[in-house]
Amino acid sequence: MGVPPLQNFVGYFLNSPKGRAYLIQVPGSANATLTDQELAEVINWMLYSYAGASLPKQWDLYTQDEVAAYRKAPLTQVTSFRNELLQEIFTHRKN
Repeated sequence: MGVPPLQNFVGYFLNSPKGRAYLIQVPGSANATLTDQELAEVINWMLYSYAGASLPKQWDLYTQDEVAAYRKAPLTQVTSFRNELLQEIFTHRKN
């Protein structure tokens, strides 16, 4: 599986604790030169701006503390982790 689009899809990551962590642990986020608070704000903005119908009706905004915790364990096997996560998302969407 390839990299999924953000538009009308990124919100599905919030349906799984692993997916929620993924949005912060992926190298582009985990290694960003933003503070934890700034990254939380960017990810929250991205979700509001791009998730569309994929955004769960109820979800918690990312916080500075949550981002800091996820950044301590950045992903090293991004492709395999993403593929497993996408399989989980697509299975969940079918049910």
